[in-house]
Amino acid sequence: MNDSIEEPIKEEEIVFRKENEERYKSLTCKEKEVFELVIKGNSTKQISEILFIASHTVSTHRKRIKEKLELFSSSDWFKYAIAFEIPVF
Repeated sequence: MNDSIEEPIKEEEIVFRKENEERYKSLTCKEKEVFELVIKGNSTKQISEILFIASHTVSTHRKRIKEKLELFSSSDWFKYAIAFEIPVF
């Protein structure tokens, strides 16, 4: 891939990470677990089964993650995943 294209993207990721590090750090350990499972494409029901918690609890975690990180779209979730090196697959 062309280095001139990669460099601005990497720089954008670095800037995004610095600007949002405190927000991401504000997530609890359980919220981070839920975040990773959401990014991997798991449904609320699947996450509740994986973590052995109620679906309502998963929904609450998802809501709090959205609020804390100010997530408005799917792409916002992926921006955080890329910036904070959360495995997508």
